[in-house]
Amino acid sequence: MLMTKPQPRRSGASRLVGVALALGVAAGLAAWYYFWSLAASQTDAVLTSWITEEAQAGRQWSCPKRHIGGYPFAVEVICPALDFEGMILDRSFSGSVGGFRAASNVFQPRRIDIRIEPPFTARTHEGDHFALQWRSLQLEVEGGSEQAPRLTLDGAGLALTGATAAGAPIEAAAETAQATLAPTPGAQAAQDVSIMLKGASAPLLSNVLALQAPLDATVSAVVVGADFPGSGPLLDRVERWRANGGRIDVKSARLVSGAAELKATGSLYLDEGRRPRGELDASLRGLDPTLRRFGVNPGLIAAGSLLTNFLKGSPGKEEGPQAIHLPLRIADGYVSIGPIRTPLRLPALY
Repeated sequence: MLMTKPQPRRSGASRLVGVALALGVAAGLAAWYYFWSLAASQTDAVLTSWITEEAQAGRQWSCPKRHIGGYPFAVEVICPALDFEGMILDRSFSGSVGGFRAASNVFQPRRIDIRIEPPFTARTHEGDHFALQWRSLQLEVEGGSEQAPRLTLDGAGLALTGATAAGAPIEAAAETAQATLAPTPGAQAAQDVSIMLKGASAPLLSNVLALQAPLDATVSAVVVGADFPGSGPLLDRVERWRANGGRIDVKSARLVSGAAELKATGSLYLDEGRRPRGELDASLRGLDPTLRRFGVNPGLIAAGSLLTNFLKGSPGKEEGPQAIHLPLRIADGYVSIGPIRTPLRLPALY
């Protein structure tokens, strides 16, 4: 008869080690869940605070089915439908956004990536209505509570359609659109702004400017005296900025439509009539139809440009003989091209 060897019993120390490991893992998981829950509550508080600030400014946002997830390494705030009602530029709107998903990594809680789902629809009480569609639209928010955040907007396949209460069509589109707003390094109350558009089109603007090809645009500027983030309605903040001597320093601007090109640098601000005012040093190429549309003789402007460049000793060889160099001035709302004031007058912005 074979004798079986009895199995050795586990010692009390081994059992204690196993229990200790299990308790350690459980404690670690509990601590991590607490850490994630804290990050999630902070993210939710940021969204709630933004909704509250918007409400104080007269804009009501509601997300009745808000959901928080992403455990264990991310925090996600998901809103399948976002409704809106309130004031935009002194006009009452109501509308909705298809939805959005805001996500942040628990190791980088100050960076939030927001993916916005189409469409954005809005309607005024007077009957104006529009809808904005897009293929992709993302917003990145990076920064802390001690300073203004860095905002980066990136969109593709944008199309705006609608109509005014009088029945006039609203139509615009862009292949891509990018915009960045960030605090200016080493400066107080200043914001760096950059905008890039590719393949932009708007029939109304094309007719006014006599440009038929899609527009590509890049703008780099500094908004001096910017109240961002600030409190109160947008127009009140803009008025404070104007009254306190705020201005926009255009470091570079370039607009291209087919063979037509405009380059400009300079400064702009808002005058007492709330109209843009300032001067830009400009270079124009292939814009003869636009000049004629505003009653300006391109030949006269070209001759004046050549004389100015000759007196300054700067023939502008880097841009070729077809480029026209002259100042663009805006005063009392009227746009002047070189020495000629055009009939184009910009309205008050608010």
